[in-house]
Amino acid sequence: MVQHRRLLSVAILTATFIFTMCAPATGALAMAASISQNDRHTARAFHTNSCTGSCLNGSNPYDTGCAGSGASYYVVLTGPMKDPGGNSGGYIQLWYSNTCGTNWTRVVTQVGGTTFMSATLTPQGGSPHSLVCFVPGCTAIGGGNFQMLSGQYYLPTTFARSSGSFNTASDVYNGIVSQY
Repeated sequence: MVQHRRLLSVAILTATFIFTMCAPATGALAMAASISQNDRHTARAFHTNSCTGSCLNGSNPYDTGCAGSGASYYVVLTGPMKDPGGNSGGYIQLWYSNTCGTNWTRVVTQVGGTTFMSATLTPQGGSPHSLVCFVPGCTAIGGGNFQMLSGQYYLPTTFARSSGSFNTASDVYNGIVSQY
């Protein structure tokens, strides 16, 4: 019985540590929702400080405060998404957050009929990190167009490459932008 309680205590402490260090954004957002509007920047900084560096890998930059209101972030590179005939159907972007030292990929469609999208971020000398979505599960941005983001990755001193694709009923569009 004592050993069972000891194991339970260890499990609770471990779960608390993991939640505190790498909490899903929903926990941080719930906490931020209970704070006044004037203190939201402080709440965002608290979450960013509690989950920094590689703890952010794979997360959404907007959910973690690395992008959006109060964050410092920008487009590093933008390029076209083209079909095999060379026709542009959207664009791809490599983004960087000064706030968190993270990069991510954004793919945007500008032709109707999208059925599938993928966004990949590859650090120089590292493995690619990809996310995919099937329409209607992708984020609609109006006019029958969609966007999606890869997860963000902590790369404060490493060059990165963004690649992506999307499919319509008749075409496949691909794009790539790279710092290396």
